[in-house]
Amino acid sequence: MQLVIDGIPCTAESGETILQVARRNRIDIPTLCHHDALEGVGACRLCVVAVRAHAEAVDAQVVASCMYAVKDGLQVDTATPEVRRLRQTVLDLLAARCPDAPEIQALRERMGGDAIDYAPAVDGSKCIMCYRCVRACEAIGCNAIAAVNRGPQKEIAPPFFDATQRCIGCGTCAAICPTGHIAVTETPQYREIWSQRFAMAQCAGCGAPFMTEATREHLAGLGKLKPDYFTHCAACRQRDAAARFVRVGT
Repeated sequence: MQLVIDGIPCTAESGETILQVARRNRIDIPTLCHHDALEGVGACRLCVVAVRAHAEAVDAQVVASCMYAVKDGLQVDTATPEVRRLRQTVLDLLAARCPDAPEIQALRERMGGDAIDYAPAVDGSKCIMCYRCVRACEAIGCNAIAAVNRGPQKEIAPPFFDATQRCIGCGTCAAICPTGHIAVTETPQYREIWSQRFAMAQCAGCGAPFMTEATREHLAGLGKLKPDYFTHCAACRQRDAAARFVRVGT
């Protein structure tokens, strides 16, 4: 199907979103909550765009581009005055909640935002409630964290802010967080996250720590790969695979 984004004709497959098509055509639409490995939820609302059903349509509708499936003949504008105003309002609110998040400040500077003097809703927090971490934790089958409290005090945490057996210390939540809010400390022996300490698994090949023991048990328990697959780090597995390829080739 065909659509037009900012005057650029684009081709899309059925089921694709405006954001997916725009990125493939190198058309910039800012977003914080979106990640290609996760389904869109439209949490941050930065990716809003104006859409018209066809070229002759006059009235435009503002939608979240990460959630809006493309339609044949769709006309999309990513930077109308209304879209710019809405994005700036969202960024102002995010900056008020998380004034120390560098990603948000960088976006505001890029879009010409003025300084604001609001007290942060959660002291010292960089969390923008995008739910990336929650969705990623759910995707790997752990469901160890969720939104707790209400209103401006809402935050992401394990149940009752306490240690939970559901957490495996994999660090996926921290890696996928767009603002660096989730703290992780690590030594060759331990990884600490969400106030829990996890023993690190050592690679049988090089001896380097490469995941937590709990993560290895979780992945092995999924049954999609043989247990001995998780005895070596990715670099050693690649080296061993390359060595086997050379032996077969000779």
